[in-house]
Amino acid sequence: MRNLNQKLINNIARMAKKNLPYLPLYTGDWIKDCNVLSLEAEAAWLRIIFKMFNSGKQSSYKVPTKALQNLWRVSEEKAIGILEELEDNEICGIVREERYITFTSRRYEKENRIAEIRREAVSSRKDRQEHSTNDLQNAYKTDTNNVQNAEIEIENNNIDNTKIDNTTKKISSNTRGKRGFDFSGIEESFVPILRMWLDYKRGRGQTYKTQKSFELLAEQLVQLSRGDPQTANLIVKQSMANNWAGLFELKTTNNGASNGKNIGSKVHEVVTDPATGDFSDDI
Repeated sequence: MRNLNQKLINNIARMAKKNLPYLPLYTGDWIKDCNVLSLEAEAAWLRIIFKMFNSGKQSSYKVPTKALQNLWRVSEEKAIGILEELEDNEICGIVREERYITFTSRRYEKENRIAEIRREAVSSRKDRQEHSTNDLQNAYKTDTNNVQNAEIEIENNNIDNTKIDNTTKKISSNTRGKRGFDFSGIEESFVPILRMWLDYKRGRGQTYKTQKSFELLAEQLVQLSRGDPQTANLIVKQSMANNWAGLFELKTTNNGASNGKNIGSKVHEVVTDPATGDFSDDI
């Protein structure tokens, strides 16, 4: 009987442990962002992160000013001081509207956007496979010589149309490239391709001066390759072989997307310096 009771207690303990909330915390980013804060302000921001995570990892958290004082266990004057400290150091987005305060986490906002892109990519991939099968069946029933390749439009300023492979894994958040760039938001299969392009640009005496310009480069390559690492590899090698300063959509045969370079150029010009092909510091 005693053994049975002990076994029951152990099972309950395991279930309780399994149901405990788990919060992934990127310690490298946290220390880098919060080392300028007072210990009080850092703890206050951590409490806001807890609230966002417990609400389903929402990127924003809206709270009445009185409730915020209770959450932080401080006076109104002290709460105002903490808010000013968070704003001055650009730790998060803060919007005041009457008696409410809205906090926004940039990391949660980015991760939620990537998750949404992946969901759309999986859904559209299934639709694309169904349409491709129907097109082939119709082609064989009629005349195969009448099959035409439809042009694929690239949205210049909408990353939400990017198709990202859901099977690849993200590299750890503290992984950085040889040039000091943060690769944490880049799909693992794209990392060696981007490094090859960075080495090529370095050989030309050109560099990307900011982390933001590097992230825009990665987004551009994903757009041009439609989330396919093999296509991205060919795009980079195409530019290297032609000694181009920028990246362009992969050129195919005359029966395919013959105006690929023009389409790619439009995307390229949005985020690069027309003279050198490099990203501007103003981005």
